[in-house]
Amino acid sequence: EKSLSTALTDLVRPGIALIPQPTAGNLPVGCSKLGGWPDLPPGMAWPARKPYDLVFPRGNRSAMQKERPLAFLAQINLSDVAAAGGTNLGLPNWGLLSFFYDAESQPWGFDPGDSVGFRLMWFGDPVLEQQQPSKTLDAVFKPVSLLPQARECVPPPETFAVSQILNRATDQKSARAQLKGLFSRDTRDAYLISGHALGGWPCPIQGEMETECQLVSNGIFCGLPEGYASTKAAHLRPGAADWRLVLQLTSDESAGFEWGDSGTIYVWMREQDVRARRFDRCWTVLQCY
Repeated sequence: EKSLSTALTDLVRPGIALIPQPTAGNLPVGCSKLGGWPDLPPGMAWPARKPYDLVFPRGNRSAMQKERPLAFLAQINLSDVAAAGGTNLGLPNWGLLSFFYDAESQPWGFDPGDSVGFRLMWFGDPVLEQQQPSKTLDAVFKPVSLLPQARECVPPPETFAVSQILNRATDQKSARAQLKGLFSRDTRDAYLISGHALGGWPCPIQGEMETECQLVSNGIFCGLPEGYASTKAAHLRPGAADWRLVLQLTSDESAGFEWGDSGTIYVWMREQDVRARRFDRCWTVLQCY
């Protein structure tokens, strides 16, 4: 049987830290950035969400039953990412990866109806232009330039991959104690990217997300424990191994990001969907303190 540290080393993934830079003046079209106005193909309609169809209605229901434009959160220049060493992420090595989100309602991702509240898109077009929305947005964020920096990440304890390793351990109590030692507070940041990131492993706040993505994207409400305990969930659970982090965006004062209570947004996709560039199949989870 492999040692826990060896098993974790086998799961090292390349990631890209997206480092905010001092930003002044107009940023060039197609650059990596948070906030500001997005660069889109000419004539493309601004991404909007349909009315929410939630299992459990919440929040301002009248606002959630109207179609609304989504807020622009970030765009990542994948040529710059490749130049920084991020060529093993499974993503294209060119084009622009852009993320829009319902920053007013801030869907948490545990309700299947949350699917309308986020949009991940990849533009391989050589021609893009800055676009402003035709309708008033509920949230507009300050532009902040991002510098990609290649890192290697080991999976944290709160991931499906690590739970599978622990399930196979002959002495689970000892394995958990060893895991706790490997991920002490001092070493956690050496393994994980705690800020904005592309690829790699997440820096979770409230636990494992792969199972949630797998179940909710297949129509199971995960806001209550019963969702995880159903027969359908048991059948679907092994597919959690296919999910991987694509984008992580943390609360950031420089851009005006505040997700829940100092939280983080995590954008996930199945490995096979990343390879097929099916960015429309992403799932987004919000966790906070």
